[in-house]
Amino acid sequence: MAVTGAVATLAFSPFFILPCFVVSVALLLMAAWSARSARQAFLTGWWWGFGHFVTGFYWMSISLLVEPEKFAWLIPFAVSLIPAAMACYLGVLAWAAWFLPAYSPGKRAMLAACAWVFLEMLRAWLFSGLPWNLAGYVWNVVPQVMQFAAALGVYGLSFLAVWLSAALAVALRKEGRRPLAAASLILLAIAWWGESRLREGAAVRDVPGVTLRLVQPNIAQQEKWLPDGLQRQVEKLVRLSTEGEVFTHVIWPETALPIAWDGTKELPPAIVGAVPKGGALLTGVVRVAQDGIYNSLVAIDDTGSRTAAYDKAHLVPFGEYVPFRSVLPLEKITHGMMDFSEGPPGALFQGVPGLSTALPQICYEGIFPGPVRTWHFDSQGILTPRWILNVTNDAWFGNSTGPYQHFEMTRLRAVEAGLPLVRVANTGITGVVDAYGVVRVRTQLGEETFVNSPLPGVAREPTLFSYAGSNILWLIFALLALWALTKRYGHVSGK
Repeated sequence: MAVTGAVATLAFSPFFILPCFVVSVALLLMAAWSARSARQAFLTGWWWGFGHFVTGFYWMSISLLVEPEKFAWLIPFAVSLIPAAMACYLGVLAWAAWFLPAYSPGKRAMLAACAWVFLEMLRAWLFSGLPWNLAGYVWNVVPQVMQFAAALGVYGLSFLAVWLSAALAVALRKEGRRPLAAASLILLAIAWWGESRLREGAAVRDVPGVTLRLVQPNIAQQEKWLPDGLQRQVEKLVRLSTEGEVFTHVIWPETALPIAWDGTKELPPAIVGAVPKGGALLTGVVRVAQDGIYNSLVAIDDTGSRTAAYDKAHLVPFGEYVPFRSVLPLEKITHGMMDFSEGPPGALFQGVPGLSTALPQICYEGIFPGPVRTWHFDSQGILTPRWILNVTNDAWFGNSTGPYQHFEMTRLRAVEAGLPLVRVANTGITGVVDAYGVVRVRTQLGEETFVNSPLPGVAREPTLFSYAGSNILWLIFALLALWALTKRYGHVSGK
């Protein structure tokens, strides 16, 4: 089953072989339904999940090679213990599925999908959360179906993917083709609706008077904090920020500003000179304050003054801080001895000259489904934020699948929120995505380059649910499914 779970990973970016997921999950459910006991079903699901998460998370080990003398010894643990822990969710899924044959084939398929969604929601929340490669992301290869995220978020897409897989499992067990026909018809209806939505999106106008320059400097992580390399990094960033066409704003990636800045210290003239007249430079920086250090995003105007700031609120365990530091004798993987401090959750990025309010995301904050569209209104009653800004540094993960998958997850945030996404990476994938998930421009992994782009407008109609609303809906739905399983338990315990 581990090999079967590994095959499912091919449905995610950069491969996007969708049938690999559908068939692999169908085989998992068939094995769970045919298991001799609930324990055997759990082990079947666990081995499937272990194979799936080893191939899905292997890129984590690459970050430990940035300073191999310190962290290389952790690689065997990273590529085994984390997937082993994540595999428990699939073990529970298979355990729950073992009880489902008592239901009719149609109900069984839908209940399996509900249980999967509930466990994905737990994975996004427990122990700080790690919602990487949720099942719904396999639909990014089908833009029409991807539009369903505007209604029910990535969890709605996950439900569709697993429901289709479960219906296929029912058909392969020769228990009827009606569930597969129903799932297929629903998918066709969603695709038809999604196609009409994409046509509407093509008519949405860009924000007038705004041209963004997105800078991808492609600085190797091993060189990023070397004292003799800081000047070269500044020169590269400034050169990429001042070449070519006219633009109004320039955006640098996460921690691009290679200094620890308190917001008041005067910046080097070369950096201030890279700020467009009347516009702003938006950049990641390590912000130093009396109460700690922060992984921050700041805006700097053409006088060198800071006009906006955001401190990362959802930090990476072991990357930006060490949980249970008093017990675990470990260093964090990122540069420096001190742990980063958390910023306030739900903060917006506003006050940038010439730009509307943005929802800021630093690095892997963009993989979390919600809440992104927080319901704020300005003095004129206009809904804010009006766009999503994600800055990241995927140089940690080398030439692996990680940066590709990271881009696709943040891309779906645009569809869920009905807001355009601007994403800038040190290396990885930099790009602009409109409010319907259509990629306007993008770079390649490992490129030293820049791209210019207008800022797309918001979706014509608001999404049916905010992120919070979507999460609450699916939580209720999943709890009802688990209640149904519990109620039925007494009738099938003698299986």
